[in-house]
Amino acid sequence: MRVWNEIDPSRLCKKHLLAEHRETLCVWSVITNNKKGYSKHPETVRYRHNLNALVYRHIKLVHEATKRGYNFKDLPNSNNIPSLNVIPDSWDNQEKSLSSKDCDCIKMESLR
Repeated sequence: MRVWNEIDPSRLCKKHLLAEHRETLCVWSVITNNKKGYSKHPETVRYRHNLNALVYRHIKLVHEATKRGYNFKDLPNSNNIPSLNVIPDSWDNQEKSLSSKDCDCIKMESLR
């Protein structure tokens, strides 16, 4: 599970854009519903006390998905949480990690 908060969603390939959306929904559900599964996962821990950053990232993902013609779900019950661009500490060099994947994510920037 990864939330690529340091990488603009416009640079994500279709696979990673869809996956990150699904994973933000998962992190949101674990935290807001006090679920035990994934509760100790590093991404869940990273956002546990920073839900506004998760909301902000999700909004950016939805915006990019809409530009690409997708219809992503909103985060349930997130209307009362302000969306602030406060990025939690990163888990590693996200740019390097994503560029090692077998996809066109990081390379997409040069195509725009």
